[in-house]
Amino acid sequence: FDDGAWTVGQGGVGFDGSRGAPLQSLVLTDIEDVMRSKNASVYLRYTFDADTENPAIRLKYYFDDGFILYLNGRRITSVHAPSTPVWNSRGNHELAEARANARFLKPFYSRGGRSA
Repeated sequence: FDDGAWTVGQGGVGFDGSRGAPLQSLVLTDIEDVMRSKNASVYLRYTFDADTENPAIRLKYYFDDGFILYLNGRRITSVHAPSTPVWNSRGNHELAEARANARFLKPFYSRGGRSA
């Protein structure tokens, strides 16, 4: 997959326009200018090296509205996401108040080596 034309930034990515901005401290790459009232979806790609002898991965993630997590092209988990997403899908649940929903994903396994 060629992601060479994508914008480069640091995680966490997002914006928090809610009063008090409870998620803002988690945002290192603010995308409000390109998202608010313009786009419903954002695609992020992180690459990492998994240990080939012990490729278990544990992920802690924060979200507001919804998301889908893929590992090497395979859907691993989703929250408040359509079953058949398209490029501009919206989360199918909007939180009444913006807050960080921290969840841990059960350990799952990479193939080891470079993953995305």
